[in-house]
Amino acid sequence: MDTAVEYAAQAASLLINGEVKMTVSDGFLNIAALFDAAAIPFADINALIYNDYAVTVKTDGGDYSFSNMGQWCGPFYDALCAAYNQAVLRSLFINGDPIATANGDYSHSEGDAALNGAAPMLVYDNCVVSLPPDLNARRVPLCFVNGMEKADFQLTLKLDTGESYSYAKLGYDTSPFAETIERQIRALREKALSMAMTVDPSLAVP
Repeated sequence: MDTAVEYAAQAASLLINGEVKMTVSDGFLNIAALFDAAAIPFADINALIYNDYAVTVKTDGGDYSFSNMGQWCGPFYDALCAAYNQAVLRSLFINGDPIATANGDYSHSEGDAALNGAAPMLVYDNCVVSLPPDLNARRVPLCFVNGMEKADFQLTLKLDTGESYSYAKLGYDTSPFAETIERQIRALREKALSMAMTVDPSLAVP
């Protein structure tokens, strides 16, 4: 069994302060000071922020700030985001490895709400997932996509529900990302047609 990496930091929060040691597990950020300890469930985390060599973990119960980590600040943030993203994927009932990945900017239009930011984007068999380090993660079912627009380094998916999801600044990953989505949409439509023909053979094209 792999031993969890232990990170040292200066903590500031309502519950725990001073020098702490931290480890990242599947469902928690574990924090231990000399006389106090806390475990933050990923389910309680609203956002992860990396700024000015410090990491802030925003929760419903208040913010936790971790600084004085030196060169370990970046690796700690990356490990925390990776574990948080895995927890988000589990909450979205997504298992297995993605078919394609990219990093860039997202812009989601959902009714009167507009969300945007930077995030990893993952393509699975039947959906596209964006994973920003906050509560704006989205799973876009490919079976609901009824339109696709491609531009330089940008892709927009339009759903039959009226929502739209754009992925931009993907660099050289733009074409592979778009091609994978197109391939999966075709596969889903062919599967749906095959199932429909099983029920009603008259749907077969002569």
